[in-house]
Amino acid sequence: MCNPLLHIKCKAYCLLAKNKVINKLMNNANKSHSLMNILKPYLGVSSYLILLVLLSIGLTAMSAHSHNIDLNHIGDELEVVGFKDDRLLQSESKSTIKNSLNQSYTINFAANIPEDKKAKLYTWANHARKALRLVYGKLPVEDFVTIIKASKGGKGAVPWGEVNRYSPPEVTLVVNLDSSLEALKADWTIYHEFSHLLIPYDAGDARWFSEGLASYYQNITQARVGMFDEQTLWQKLYDGFERGNKQQNYAHQRLDYLSDHIGENRNYMRIYWSGALYWLKADIALRALAQKNAIPYSLDLALAKLQACCFDRYLSATEIAHKLDQLTESKIFTSLLSEFSASYAIPDYLTPLRSLGVEVINGQISINDQAIYNTQRRAIFIGLSKLSSKNAR
Repeated sequence: MCNPLLHIKCKAYCLLAKNKVINKLMNNANKSHSLMNILKPYLGVSSYLILLVLLSIGLTAMSAHSHNIDLNHIGDELEVVGFKDDRLLQSESKSTIKNSLNQSYTINFAANIPEDKKAKLYTWANHARKALRLVYGKLPVEDFVTIIKASKGGKGAVPWGEVNRYSPPEVTLVVNLDSSLEALKADWTIYHEFSHLLIPYDAGDARWFSEGLASYYQNITQARVGMFDEQTLWQKLYDGFERGNKQQNYAHQRLDYLSDHIGENRNYMRIYWSGALYWLKADIALRALAQKNAIPYSLDLALAKLQACCFDRYLSATEIAHKLDQLTESKIFTSLLSEFSASYAIPDYLTPLRSLGVEVINGQISINDQAIYNTQRRAIFIGLSKLSSKNAR
């Protein structure tokens, strides 16, 4: 079942997007004092009131991906106090930067960020953007905003992050200002939130699908940018799957139902890591297909094609799976979507890991370079390598 708020938002967005006047409204929605002036010439009073209500609900619901759960530790919930006050941004400072591909991005610092902390935070955010560009050589969104706020009591270097699908999208990150640059870079949150931008996702359904992608690529991008080696990458993924496998208290519920009710069951590990396994299995299947047909293919390249064709709209999980099948001339994504949606526990992860040469002994992984997909495993770790590294500077 669809979350009612998100369902209303989806329907409202589809209606509004067809009208140029409403598109203007959406792009200026943060300037609430201008709504009346924009709408008056075009809409009757009753229509205006209805659309204003729907817009208000939609903008509230568009905080599609927010995280205060440490995906790397079972049950570690993070306590964050007092960072969601938008008044913190009233005196914000802003920087807009263009990279070597002429893509611009903006960093907004909240008013509670001291001047002497901004250089460190800018370096950290730029490091994460570099990691994101290592998926397919450029940022998935031409312009997105990073908002950085100071935490008042949260644990860890980055106790909170969320993505808002505005135009342009916004990624909000709450940081502990006393954290070193090394601690900020080592925290998974920013890589996870940035990875959400790899698909044009409308969070009205199948949260496991989007959270799984972000959980998969948070590890891939950290490894590619040099935060840890290949063995650590596969150990982190294996450990995540293990945590998902241990969460069995809702084994009587399918993943799609469980995911739609995540706020009630709080089965984050099974939901997120089932999703991560979905994307790993899709990646392996694509690379195996490429090996068989002697053509280059991977999840990275499939997402690049998706970015090229479809980032002017929001798509559901089902629509994304169908589009990726079309772009890869396969049935990989829809068949896996059916399998995972109907699962009552995280599917088998040891077999696909073993095919890559990731062997597990007493909870510790070792690399077998004689495995059938040894080359594919190495390619997942390296990515686009030299080309991406050059573009990411």
